[in-house]
Formats: sequence, structure tokens, C-alpha cells
Amino acid sequence: WERLARGLFCPCLAVMNAPLSRLNVCVLCHGVAGSAEDWKTWLELLREKLPDWRVRPCDSVKLGSTPIIGKGVHSLASLVAAEVLAWLREIEAEDARPTTLHCIGHSMGGLVLRGAIPEILDASSTEPGVFLTLSSPHLGVQASWGAPWEMWRNLAFIFRPLWPQAPQLAVQDYTRLDPSGEKVPYLMSLADPVGRYVGALRRFRSRICVTMSRRDVVIPTASGALWVDRSWTEPVAPAGQVAGWGFEASSSHVPSPVPRAVEPPGAGNGHEEEDDTWTASADRHCWFPRQLLRGLLTLSWERVVLRLQLSRPSVHVFTIGKRSEQSELEHCLSRDCVSCLVDLLDRAARGLDLDIEAPCWIRSLEAPAVTASSRSECIGKWVVAAEEGAHNVKFYAFEEELQAKYFFETLGATSRILYNPSCAEESRAGANLPAFKTIHWAYWPSSCDLSEASRGRWVVGAEHGVGRVRFWHHETEELARSFFAKAFTLSARVLFNPDGMELCRAGFNKFAQQTVIRTFEQIRSQLASRPESPETDESFVPAVETEQKK
Repeated sequence: WERLARGLFCPCLAVMNAPLSRLNVCVLCHGVAGSAEDWKTWLELLREKLPDWRVRPCDSVKLGSTPIIGKGVHSLASLVAAEVLAWLREIEAEDARPTTLHCIGHSMGGLVLRGAIPEILDASSTEPGVFLTLSSPHLGVQASWGAPWEMWRNLAFIFRPLWPQAPQLAVQDYTRLDPSGEKVPYLMSLADPVGRYVGALRRFRSRICVTMSRRDVVIPTASGALWVDRSWTEPVAPAGQVAGWGFEASSSHVPSPVPRAVEPPGAGNGHEEEDDTWTASADRHCWFPRQLLRGLLTLSWERVVLRLQLSRPSVHVFTIGKRSEQSELEHCLSRDCVSCLVDLLDRAARGLDLDIEAPCWIRSLEAPAVTASSRSECIGKWVVAAEEGAHNVKFYAFEEELQAKYFFETLGATSRILYNPSCAEESRAGANLPAFKTIHWAYWPSSCDLSEASRGRWVVGAEHGVGRVRFWHHETEELARSFFAKAFTLSARVLFNPDGMELCRAGFNKFAQQTVIRTFEQIRSQLASRPESPETDESFVPAVETEQKK
């Protein structure tokens, strides 16, 4: 009987005693003068690819991260720690599962998180997961004589009274105390191999630093990747390629058993160097203290360097997809890059190798062949509509988004609008502002009447000339509202839903709005009373139009 009871109840007991699956939580911290909006691209892709994760951008450092009125990096770390701990307590009250904490920091945000994690881990039961930094200056921002045009960053000490973060990022402050009581730069205390900050960072399952290979005017590549023994040059693109991004290099750093044995390039002089001496990276773009590198290299790191080919890019924000500082083409490439980085984060969180093949191009674009298209050929395609001469609007249709956005950016001062395959406006540019109205009206042809095809559609009505009302039909509310807001300047117009109800109106001429509404109601009443006969579909002309012509 005892054996029978064990056989019956052991499966139930095993289910009851099975450990709960862990809940992945992820915090994101922006850099100097940033905000939670900087992470919009990351948030969209994290929620799309990892819907079971809890994600939160840090908002408490928005005001303190600005120049002039900002706070030091150590003060921002305290704010982030308090915010994250409060969030973890909220999660514990809602969900009984144990949590795994992942951290993502961009630029200065990576240093802020490094300063916050000791307090977070000591005051919570969460398990450290992946620590990912994007273009964070782990070795500071100072430039060496190999990049004289970037040595303006070496003058950060000048801004100490107004901007306390600047000297800290340049390792020119003395605001922290080491165990002996001596004042040291804040980044030096973060890199102390026996200190609490490196100890907390060591508890993470994986540490990944990602940065750009060239043209980042804010931080050196060697500082962002902790990779000082390699010269970073401009990537060589294939013939015919006009834009693209990919992986320049990737490596796994395994710490030496003895931290003092870790030596940066240039230390092969046969004798022990002092800890407080400074040295340059192999490409002579980064100037940093040796002790700073030694402390960080006592940890294992996955180092990823990205390559980018683009005209006038905003390199420093490429890894976060900050659309407000990017062109249409750059944001398209940047979003694709962020998607790959989310996949790498997922692999690291599941304990898998990153498996990066470098060097390689992930996304590339060749100059497309461009010919003007008719409006009917633009259906279901990306379209660049441009006014080439007074009221001369031409359409250029493309199958791929990258091709359309590349051509869009090559038109210079020509006024143009970019439409996606759903006919919604994506972007506009050009010097002639009134031309946008002409382009919209050419892309969305109007009529003086409401046909049977307008039934069940969203309708925008506007007075185009005294007593002459035109109507535009749209399949969705989004398209109708976009057209209503962007296709007119001061013209009186009214938006109607598929049921014929007025939703909103705009324009200064109130009398013209009443004319639009009256005309719309009269035509709809005539359509409602019209016999449903296929022979009269093309011959029907509303009486309102005849009266307007008279």
C-alpha cells in the first residue's frame, strides 16, 4: 500500500513542488539629454519579439541628465536604483514568480546602470541576467593625438561648475573615495576589481558591450567596446552599394586569472607600469588610464562592433533608433539593427552563444533604377510623390522600403511626400511648403459628387472655390484623418464617417463648412433614394452638382 500511495501521489507532489518559471524584467536607461522616448524603437521590438517580458525605460533621470542643470552620474545612479526597486516591488505584488533582471544602457546610461546595480541587487531578490551597453564610454571619452578633431572632449573639465557629468565622463573628476579614503575619478571607482560595482556586475550571467566602428563623435570605439588592441578603420563596401549596416567584429573576452597580467597595447616594454599611467588605444583615438581597463577586463565580456555606410548619419544614436535625430533611410537601417540586437539579447538571456559572423553586411542597398509611374501603378507599393514644376506632380513607385527612402533623400530641396503601401504618409521634405497640398491632391484625386463607391468609406469634404465642394474617399479612419490634417492649409473642410456622421471640421470659413455639410447631406439623400440598378451606375449625376454649375 505504501508503494501504491507513493506511485499515486508522487506525480502530484512533483507538480506542486516544481519551481516557478522566472519572469524576465528589463530596464532601459538613456544617456545625456535623453528621455524615455529615446527607447521607442526598442520598446516596440521588445514587445513584439519578447511579449512575456516586462520592460520599463527609466524616467527619473530625464531632468538630471541634461547639461547646465544636470546632476552627476553617481547621483543619477541613485535615482535609477530607487526607481527600479520601486518597480520590482510592484511586480512582486502582482506576480509571484521570481524575476530575472536585464539592464540596457545607452551612452552615459550604461555607466548610470553600473553605478545603480549594487543597490538594486542588495535590496531585492531578483537574479541578474544580461547587462547590455550601447555606445557607453567605459574607458571615458578622451581622444588621443591620432584624432585631433575629437580632442575637444578632453576639455570637459572646463564645464565642471555647470555640467558635473562632463568631467566624470572624461575621467577628470575627483568626487569619489576609494577604500583607502583617497579621492579618485568616478569611473575609476566603477572599475575597481575588488569594489562593489565590479562585484555586482560580475553577478550578471552575461555582459555585452555594443558600439559603432567609426564616426561616433561622442565616444571612441575602443571605449565603447573595451577593445583597445585593434585599429578601427572605415568599412569597405561592395561595389555599387550606397547604404547598409552590418557587423564589423565580434569577440569574447575571457578574464586572466591574475588581473595584473592584463596589459593594454603599448605595454610590452618589459617592466611593470604604474596603475595611474595613461595610454592610447591601437587606433590612437582613445586616451584612458590603464587601471580603468585592467579592472573591467577582470570580467568576461561579449564585444560587438557594428559597421555603417550612410551619408551624414547620426552614428551615436544608431543603436537605439532615435527617430527624431535620424533621416528616413537611417531610421530604417537603425530599426533593422535594433531588431538584431533584440535577438542577441534573447539568445544571451537563454544562455546561448551570440553566434555572430563578422565582418559582414546584414542589410545593403544598391542605387535603384528610377522611372516615373502612373497613379494606378502605385497601388500596394512605396511611393515618392514629388512636384517637379508648378502643379506637375510625378509618382515613383518602389517595391522595397529601403529603395523608396534612399530615393526620397536624394531629391534635395524638391518638395516630396513618401507614402507607404497602405497609402499613409510616412514623411515629407522640401523647400516649397504649398507644394505639399498639390501633391496630396494629386495622390488622392477628388470628385464633385459622391458615387456608389463612397458608401462605407470615410469622406473628407472641402470647398474648393466659392460654392464648389469636392470629396475624397478613404478606406480607413487613419488615412482619412491624416489627409484631413495634412492635405489642406486654411481651406474649410469636414470629416464624415462611413455612416455619414460628421466627426470634425476645420478651417476659418464657417459658412463654407455649412456649404460642405449641406452638399454632403443632399447628395447622400439622393443616393439613398436612388434605385439600385446596375444600368444607372455610370449615368447618375446628382442634382446638387447641376445646381452648383448653374
